[in-house]
Amino acid sequence: MIHIDLRIEGAERTDQPATPRAATRDPLLIAVLLAALAAFGSVRVADARLAAREARVEEETATATRNAARLSGSLERVAALTREQARLAATVSAIRALDPDRFAWVRLMDRVGSAVPENVWVDGMEMTSRDSAGFRVTGYAPSVELAAAFRRRLATGVRSAELGGTTSTRIASFPVVRYELTGTMGGAAEPAP
Repeated sequence: MIHIDLRIEGAERTDQPATPRAATRDPLLIAVLLAALAAFGSVRVADARLAAREARVEEETATATRNAARLSGSLERVAALTREQARLAATVSAIRALDPDRFAWVRLMDRVGSAVPENVWVDGMEMTSRDSAGFRVTGYAPSVELAAAFRRRLATGVRSAELGGTTSTRIASFPVVRYELTGTMGGAAEPAP
Protein backbone atom coordinates (compact mmCIF):
# COMPACT_ATOMS: atom_id res chain seq x y z
CA MET A 1 0.00 0.00 0.00
CA ILE A 2 1.17 3.51 -0.71
CA HIS A 3 0.88 6.15 1.92
CA ILE A 4 1.26 9.73 0.76
CA ASP A 5 2.07 12.34 3.27
CA LEU A 6 0.80 15.65 1.95
CA ARG A 7 2.81 17.79 4.32
CA ILE A 8 5.19 20.30 2.87
CA GLU A 9 8.28 18.20 3.48
CA GLY A 10 7.22 15.75 0.79
CA ALA A 11 5.79 12.33 0.27
CA GLU A 12 7.21 9.11 1.50
CA ARG A 13 6.48 5.57 0.52
CA THR A 14 5.83 3.00 3.19
CA ASP A 15 4.88 -0.61 3.05
CA GLN A 16 3.01 -0.40 6.28
CA PRO A 17 -0.73 -0.58 6.18
CA ALA A 18 -2.41 2.65 7.06
CA THR A 19 -4.63 2.64 10.03
CA PRO A 20 -7.76 4.70 10.19
CA ARG A 21 -6.24 6.56 13.08
CA ALA A 22 -3.12 7.47 11.08
CA ALA A 23 -5.14 8.56 8.04
CA THR A 24 -7.29 10.91 10.05
CA ARG A 25 -4.32 12.73 11.53
CA ASP A 26 -3.67 14.70 8.39
CA PRO A 27 -6.08 17.72 8.32
CA LEU A 28 -5.16 18.60 4.74
CA LEU A 29 -6.12 15.13 3.59
CA ILE A 30 -9.39 15.36 5.46
CA ALA A 31 -10.08 18.75 3.87
CA VAL A 32 -9.28 17.38 0.41
CA LEU A 33 -11.56 14.38 0.95
CA LEU A 34 -14.37 16.55 2.28
CA ALA A 35 -13.96 18.95 -0.67
CA ALA A 36 -14.07 15.99 -3.07
CA LEU A 37 -17.22 14.67 -1.40
CA ALA A 38 -18.80 18.13 -1.48
CA ALA A 39 -17.84 18.55 -5.11
CA PHE A 40 -19.28 15.15 -5.97
CA GLY A 41 -22.48 16.02 -4.10
CA SER A 42 -22.78 19.40 -5.81
CA VAL A 43 -22.17 17.74 -9.18
CA ARG A 44 -25.04 15.37 -8.48
CA VAL A 45 -27.28 18.28 -7.40
CA ALA A 46 -26.24 20.29 -10.45
CA ASP A 47 -26.86 17.21 -12.61
CA ALA A 48 -30.36 16.84 -11.14
CA ARG A 49 -31.06 20.55 -11.70
CA LEU A 50 -29.85 20.31 -15.30
CA ALA A 51 -31.99 17.23 -15.88
CA ALA A 52 -35.05 19.05 -14.49
CA ARG A 53 -34.27 22.09 -16.62
CA GLU A 54 -33.83 19.88 -19.68
CA ALA A 55 -37.24 18.30 -19.02
CA ARG A 56 -38.82 21.78 -18.72
CA VAL A 57 -37.19 22.90 -21.96
CA GLU A 58 -38.43 19.76 -23.74
CA GLU A 59 -41.97 20.35 -22.41
CA GLU A 60 -41.88 24.02 -23.46
CA THR A 61 -40.57 23.00 -26.88
CA ALA A 62 -43.44 20.53 -27.29
CA THR A 63 -45.95 23.21 -26.22
CA ALA A 64 -44.41 25.73 -28.63
CA THR A 65 -44.57 23.16 -31.44
CA ARG A 66 -48.27 22.52 -30.75
CA ASN A 67 -48.96 26.27 -30.60
CA ALA A 68 -47.07 26.79 -33.86
CA ALA A 69 -49.21 24.12 -35.54
CA ARG A 70 -52.40 25.83 -34.29
CA LEU A 71 -51.08 29.23 -35.32
CA SER A 72 -50.23 27.90 -38.76
CA GLY A 73 -53.85 26.80 -39.20
CA SER A 74 -55.07 30.19 -37.95
CA LEU A 75 -52.75 32.03 -40.32
CA GLU A 76 -54.06 29.97 -43.23
CA ARG A 77 -57.64 30.80 -42.14
CA VAL A 78 -56.78 34.54 -41.94
CA ALA A 79 -55.27 34.41 -45.42
CA ALA A 80 -58.39 32.68 -46.77
CA LEU A 81 -60.65 35.24 -45.10
CA THR A 82 -58.54 38.09 -46.49
CA ARG A 83 -58.92 36.64 -50.00
CA GLU A 84 -62.69 36.29 -49.45
CA GLN A 85 -62.90 39.90 -48.21
CA ALA A 86 -61.09 41.14 -51.33
CA ARG A 87 -63.44 39.10 -53.54
CA LEU A 88 -66.51 40.52 -51.77
CA ALA A 89 -65.15 44.08 -51.98
CA ALA A 90 -64.70 43.63 -55.74
CA THR A 91 -68.28 42.34 -56.02
CA VAL A 92 -69.68 45.29 -54.03
CA SER A 93 -67.68 47.72 -56.20
CA ALA A 94 -69.10 46.12 -59.33
CA ILE A 95 -72.66 46.37 -57.98
CA ARG A 96 -72.14 50.01 -57.04
CA ALA A 97 -70.85 50.75 -60.53
CA LEU A 98 -73.83 49.00 -62.19
CA ASP A 99 -76.67 50.33 -60.00
CA PRO A 100 -75.75 53.29 -57.79
CA ASP A 101 -79.42 53.88 -56.84
CA ARG A 102 -79.67 50.44 -55.32
CA PHE A 103 -78.40 51.59 -51.93
CA ALA A 104 -81.02 54.35 -51.75
CA TRP A 105 -83.69 51.63 -52.00
CA VAL A 106 -82.09 49.65 -49.21
CA ARG A 107 -81.92 52.74 -46.97
CA LEU A 108 -85.54 53.64 -47.76
CA MET A 109 -86.79 50.13 -46.99
CA ASP A 110 -84.77 50.05 -43.77
CA ARG A 111 -86.08 53.42 -42.58
CA VAL A 112 -89.69 52.65 -43.52
CA GLY A 113 -89.46 49.22 -41.85
CA SER A 114 -88.12 50.66 -38.60
CA ALA A 115 -90.63 53.55 -38.54
CA VAL A 116 -93.88 51.77 -39.40
CA PRO A 117 -96.11 51.39 -36.28
CA GLU A 118 -97.88 48.17 -35.39
CA ASN A 119 -101.17 47.66 -37.30
CA VAL A 120 -100.09 50.00 -40.15
CA TRP A 121 -99.83 48.36 -43.56
CA VAL A 122 -97.38 49.49 -46.26
CA ASP A 123 -98.47 48.42 -49.73
CA GLY A 124 -96.16 50.49 -51.93
CA MET A 125 -92.85 52.33 -52.01
CA GLU A 126 -91.25 54.12 -54.92
CA MET A 127 -88.43 56.52 -55.62
CA THR A 128 -89.91 59.60 -57.25
CA SER A 129 -86.78 61.39 -58.46
CA ARG A 130 -83.89 60.34 -60.67
CA ASP A 131 -81.27 61.15 -58.00
CA SER A 132 -83.02 58.70 -55.59
CA ALA A 133 -83.73 61.46 -53.10
CA GLY A 134 -87.54 61.65 -53.43
CA PHE A 135 -89.86 58.86 -52.33
CA ARG A 136 -93.53 57.96 -51.91
CA VAL A 137 -94.95 55.39 -49.47
CA THR A 138 -98.59 54.24 -49.53
CA GLY A 139 -100.64 51.92 -47.38
CA TYR A 140 -103.45 51.53 -44.86
CA ALA A 141 -103.77 52.50 -41.18
CA PRO A 142 -106.59 51.96 -38.67
CA SER A 143 -106.79 55.75 -38.13
CA VAL A 144 -105.45 59.10 -39.33
CA GLU A 145 -103.61 59.37 -35.99
CA LEU A 146 -101.59 56.20 -36.68
CA ALA A 147 -100.78 57.41 -40.21
CA ALA A 148 -99.57 60.72 -38.68
CA ALA A 149 -97.52 58.80 -36.08
CA PHE A 150 -95.91 56.85 -38.95
CA ARG A 151 -95.03 60.14 -40.69
CA ARG A 152 -93.43 61.53 -37.48
CA ARG A 153 -91.37 58.38 -36.91
CA LEU A 154 -90.28 58.26 -40.56
CA ALA A 155 -89.32 61.96 -40.48
CA THR A 156 -86.62 61.22 -37.87
CA GLY A 157 -84.72 59.01 -40.36
CA VAL A 158 -85.08 61.03 -43.60
CA ARG A 159 -84.62 64.66 -44.66
CA SER A 160 -88.40 65.27 -44.87
CA ALA A 161 -91.65 63.30 -44.78
CA GLU A 162 -95.15 64.70 -45.33
CA LEU A 163 -98.54 63.09 -45.04
CA GLY A 164 -99.81 63.82 -48.55
CA GLY A 165 -103.38 62.80 -48.00
CA THR A 166 -105.71 60.26 -46.46
CA THR A 167 -108.91 58.63 -47.66
CA SER A 168 -111.36 56.73 -45.47
CA THR A 169 -112.27 53.29 -46.77
CA ARG A 170 -113.16 49.81 -45.54
CA ILE A 171 -111.35 46.50 -45.73
CA ALA A 172 -113.90 43.75 -45.22
CA SER A 173 -116.09 45.33 -42.51
CA PHE A 174 -113.29 47.30 -40.82
CA PRO A 175 -112.93 51.04 -41.35
CA VAL A 176 -109.37 52.07 -42.36
CA VAL A 177 -107.56 55.08 -43.76
CA ARG A 178 -105.63 54.96 -47.02
CA TYR A 179 -102.54 57.18 -46.63
CA GLU A 180 -99.77 58.54 -48.83
CA LEU A 181 -96.45 59.80 -47.46
CA THR A 182 -94.00 61.74 -49.61
CA GLY A 183 -90.53 62.95 -48.72
CA THR A 184 -86.87 63.15 -49.51
CA MET A 185 -83.99 61.03 -48.31
CA GLY A 186 -81.08 62.69 -46.53
CA GLY A 187 -77.39 62.29 -47.46
CA ALA A 188 -75.72 60.67 -50.43
CA ALA A 189 -77.37 58.11 -52.67
CA GLU A 190 -75.14 55.27 -51.39
CA PRO A 191 -73.49 54.47 -48.06
CA ALA A 192 -69.82 54.94 -47.43
CA PRO A 193 -67.74 51.80 -48.13
